[in-house]
Amino acid sequence: MNKATNSIPRMAKWAWVAAIALLVCGLPATARGATWTVMVYLDADNNLEPAGINDVNEMEWAPSSPDINVVVQLDRLPGYDDSNGDWTETRRYLITHDTNPTVIASTQVGPPLGELNMGDRWALRLGS
Repeated sequence: MNKATNSIPRMAKWAWVAAIALLVCGLPATARGATWTVMVYLDADNNLEPAGINDVNEMEWAPSSPDINVVVQLDRLPGYDDSNGDWTETRRYLITHDTNPTVIASTQVGPPLGELNMGDRWALRLGS
């Protein structure tokens, strides 16, 4: 078997985990009719926090589609990046198109989740 064939079960497993997590976290009603939902698990509570903020802003730069949801679970840490309100807990965002390269303008999904151990797979379920 080639690598692409071996990765299909793993992709299906993570798609299932992301789908359950998104149902639990409660997307806004306008986002529930999408054909696809992609969840990005972004652990930025380390020295890569500025890069994590930049990654979210790059996702916002892409055009939005009613058929595709992009949801980001992002965790931050004090001391590396003080932009966007300098919050330090874990949050989820439904990515929406925005051309500002420094400000996260996407809709926050649910309340902040507190500080989560993003190295633990159960962090997708916590706070929901």
